Amino acid sequence: MTFKSMRLREAIDWTWKKVFPFFCWYLIIRKIVNFQEICVHRER
Repeated sequence: MTFKSMRLREAIDWTWKKVFPFFCWYLIIRKIVNFQEICVHRER
């Protein structure tokens, strides 16, 4: 592995660690919102 690809891997790894928690929260929030919408539709 060359030095450049090493740096790229580190950059991707660092970015992934930064982005992943936000992505998880986004998915959780979307699931909650979708679930609430389903509940509202069932009540009608």
